[in-house]
Amino acid sequence: VIPSQKQPSVSYARDFRFDLNAACIRDSKGMTNVDGLYATSDIEEGTIIFTENDMPECELHRSSTDPNCEVVALDDGSSAVVSMKAITAGEFFSVLDSESEEEGEVDPPGST
Repeated sequence: VIPSQKQPSVSYARDFRFDLNAACIRDSKGMTNVDGLYATSDIEEGTIIFTENDMPECELHRSSTDPNCEVVALDDGSSAVVSMKAITAGEFFSVLDSESEEEGEVDPPGST
């Protein structure tokens, strides 16, 4: 039971209309929530972010133009995600977009 109040509670929604011919709308993939893994602190280039043994249960963002991480093979034969450049806190981790991954194949560790 919600207790009665002297002041009314009001909520409202607004409708947004977009010019569908505008370049920013036409070229975007729409408005969506984004799930991903991001840096909680600044990370230097060449830092192992995580290995296959401690990898979180998530999918990394893909970038065909500006990835900040790569998958490499370690000396013990396992794989790791390593920063390709300095990553600032709050930046999402991303790896190179690969056509073979889109086709269901997985690149061998260190080949990207």
